[in-house]
Amino acid sequence: MDWPKTLLEFIKLTPKNITPFLLISAILLFAPRECLIFLNILDLKEEYHFIISTIFLLSSIILINYILFFIFSFFKKSLIRIKIKSRIKKRLHNLTED
Repeated sequence: MDWPKTLLEFIKLTPKNITPFLLISAILLFAPRECLIFLNILDLKEEYHFIISTIFLLSSIILINYILFFIFSFFKKSLIRIKIKSRIKKRLHNLTED
């Protein structure tokens, strides 16, 4: 039962480490047949098609998750900055001379 631990370690990889998996699996899945024959990897694709497809799906899901998280955090930080600036302006307008 070591595969759950391995799966969790794969999920913890950064996008920099997952991108090669995505690119290689995409090439193996979507490259024309002539290209795979030229590279002599057609048999590899046909034999391990299910595993390659699974790697492609998992890596693309993880990368999309990273991208969405980055976008969400960027907009959240921007919104917080806008709120802070508006509060500062409001406080400055409410200052009175004593």
